Amino acid sequence: MKKKHKNRRKMTARRTAHLYRRYVRPAVPVRLPDVPEQADMLPIEVYDSELAYMFKDMAKHPDIETGWFGLGDVTEDGIPRLLLVAGPGPNSNHQPAFFQQDTQYMDEIQHRFSFLQMRHLMVGHSHHKMNLPRPSGKDVDTMFSTLEEMKIASMVLVIGTIEGSSMCLYPYLFKNDGTYCRMQWRRIAGTSPVRKMMEKWEMQ
Repeated sequence: MKKKHKNRRKMTARRTAHLYRRYVRPAVPVRLPDVPEQADMLPIEVYDSELAYMFKDMAKHPDIETGWFGLGDVTEDGIPRLLLVAGPGPNSNHQPAFFQQDTQYMDEIQHRFSFLQMRHLMVGHSHHKMNLPRPSGKDVDTMFSTLEEMKIASMVLVIGTIEGSSMCLYPYLFKNDGTYCRMQWRRIAGTSPVRKMMEKWEMQ
């Protein structure tokens, strides 16, 4: 079992290195959280292109917080799947220990891709200066307030950090029953088809 786990970790490291070489190449190396073999964590599916989008944005804002939102769907097995990560919008508020999303830009993106009937699955921001790979107390309050306001059952919060010489992304699932838990990334190789649509729209 230990050998199998070791081989799995090597495979994950190789895939993350491939993600770095193909999509990102920032000034800071990237990695995904190490997940213990026995961890009972819910998965969230995500394309490599969307992970790379968040890593790139963090590399652009090394000294101030930045953030994103994600659209997608849910698989037949009930697993959330991110198809597009966007943001921050041009009017977002970036501070060393604070970030506020450009809601007008978020509404614009959701309207632009409304024909795909994607759900608003995720919000996220970085904790560059806080050295905190988990939601802050304010984050927790905000997430539960958002669930109540939007009248939805759950939403994912992604926390990005710069830890020593690497960047990392941590997903958390918040539920309207007042609980939240860590999730684990389940990567989909390649570029999201919605990312390709987004790039064509941005070039118009």
